[in-house]
Amino acid sequence: MPHPVPDNPSTASKLRKGYFAVFAVVATELIGFGLFIPVFPQLALDFKVSGFWMGLLVSSFSICQFIATPILGALSDRWGRKPLLVFSKIGTCLSYLFLANVTTYPLFLLARCLDGFTGGNIAVARAYLVDITPGENKAKGMAIIGLSFATGFIIGPALGGFLFNVFPSHAGVAYVCAFLSFLATLLTMVLIKEKSKDRPKQSWRVFRALPKGNTRRVILPVLGVHLCFMSLFASFEVTLSVFTNHLFSFSVSQNSHLFLLAGLLTLFIQGFYSKKPFKNLEQAVFIGILSSAIAYFILASTTSLGFLIVALALLAFGVGTMFTHLPSLLTKKIRPEITGQVMGIYDSVGSMSRFVGPLLIYSFFFTDLSDAYLFSGVSLVVVSILFSLLWKKQFFLLKTPQK
Repeated sequence: MPHPVPDNPSTASKLRKGYFAVFAVVATELIGFGLFIPVFPQLALDFKVSGFWMGLLVSSFSICQFIATPILGALSDRWGRKPLLVFSKIGTCLSYLFLANVTTYPLFLLARCLDGFTGGNIAVARAYLVDITPGENKAKGMAIIGLSFATGFIIGPALGGFLFNVFPSHAGVAYVCAFLSFLATLLTMVLIKEKSKDRPKQSWRVFRALPKGNTRRVILPVLGVHLCFMSLFASFEVTLSVFTNHLFSFSVSQNSHLFLLAGLLTLFIQGFYSKKPFKNLEQAVFIGILSSAIAYFILASTTSLGFLIVALALLAFGVGTMFTHLPSLLTKKIRPEITGQVMGIYDSVGSMSRFVGPLLIYSFFFTDLSDAYLFSGVSLVVVSILFSLLWKKQFFLLKTPQK
């Protein structure tokens, strides 16, 4: 796993351990999520649900994560990153153990909610990376999160397709997820070293405590872009297996291989960004939005596997660019003492996107996903234009955040 390190050997060693622990925390969270993505259509058949209720099942984790993420991020500003990371992973372990022993839709839904309430650790992980990464390497530090996402979506769907063929039910998969989360908890406890220091008493009511003035003028447009982009991407994630099943009659195993390919593409791109990210963050975000829009247009009109792979490659580039550079835009404009709070809000918006997107697409576009992808492409073109206008008006080029 590539990562930036300073010249001092002892500091470099500490950073490597910290990066690896963060990588493990986020990757295991995404592996657990990715394990179930290729098989959600089959679970819907087992539970005899479809449409809105299927969208709710897919979105339940993110709904609860949306509530918990900003609170955990703000609490980490007060109590430290490590205690919150350990707490969240223990919650994930327990939720998967519960999930392994449920057989009805309501209990399955409850298990996903329990995981979501303690699954706000990505914001805390981002804040920890900001804490330990030198100022000039913030974008490289954020690339670690992107690498974690990519790895999770490589191992998750691929492992899920294999395990669901080995085990007769979802119980075996849930136990594997619990074990991986337990390992991540141990790595967090051993590898993450955090200096004890007095932390400011930030309000836990994070949205009321959102910074005002010039800083807010930077944060709100970024959050708006994040909300739109992630809602559309989340819709794509949870419908790709349905889309390929309708278009190419892909099986669960074939869809797992497709997700594996998409994950490898994203991992390759994130590996590049961890070494050489864009220096102009605003330009990088614009390019990420536009390349994703083109990918959705190709998906909307594709009739061959070749065009599908081209679309996946473009989308992997767009998503990798956004995951690395959009949060970096925030870290340049905020004060260090509110990093956890702002990253919590940022990831909470991402969580909201991951339940809004699936609910909308399963409720309105389920019968014609080509129209859904066309809508996504048009929406991102509009977002790119608005982003460009905001950029020209200097919303993103403020010299310093408000004190």
